[in-house]
Amino acid sequence: MRLFISGPIDGVPLNRLRRFDDVKRFLEQRGHQIITEIDVPYPDLNNADTTIAYQCDKEPELLTWLILLTKKMWIMTQCDILFLLPGWEVSHDASVLFVTAKKLEMPIYIDDGSAIKLTNEDEIKSWFEKQINNE
Repeated sequence: MRLFISGPIDGVPLNRLRRFDDVKRFLEQRGHQIITEIDVPYPDLNNADTTIAYQCDKEPELLTWLILLTKKMWIMTQCDILFLLPGWEVSHDASVLFVTAKKLEMPIYIDDGSAIKLTNEDEIKSWFEKQINNE
């Protein structure tokens, strides 16, 4: 099963970003193919972002974000499940990915216990609870 992991990135402390890798490693050890939002490469526009931004009257940073978000959506649509980490609701990217997955009727696992039931959901929940409690 291919899972796309999304969650808050901007302004998140490094120790919280490690959660992406921890979850990825945990699920890969259980036979799943994992792609995280962090794995999606930043677009190299070769200065085209300024030209395109001028043509569509958008700031280059906004244009780069839109292109990266589109790339994330495309990669996510090639997965079986969207897996959302805590705090995803405050992330613009994760929120857009959530809406996209809903529109595509793609299963979504939110680590608060809602959405779909994975075959090893109890083990995953237990692992998340230990992470939250810093055990």
